[in-house]
Amino acid sequence: MPGMATIKHRGRKSGKTYETIVTAYRKGNLLAISLGHGKTDWVKNVLAAGEADVHFIRRDVHVVNPRILPAGSGAEGLPFMAKVQAKRVGVFVADIA
Repeated sequence: MPGMATIKHRGRKSGKTYETIVTAYRKGNLLAISLGHGKTDWVKNVLAAGEADVHFIRRDVHVVNPRILPAGSGAEGLPFMAKVQAKRVGVFVADIA
């Protein structure tokens, strides 16, 4: 399904590897994921590690420099769907290495 991806991250306390299914949007070297459920554990884990791997249907990418754009903040440069959702919810943003 378009937009579906699996983000692979490591637990910040346990060090255990986790995989979480997300709806990711990509524009150039930017990855955006809307945070409809807020700052969940996978978000905290990736922010703490500073990196993660994302598996799309046909491609794997490594993301770095993760950050959160608060709801209603400037969404310049984000993919269209992430820009629309950024008006109401926070958006996880990372650079594709």
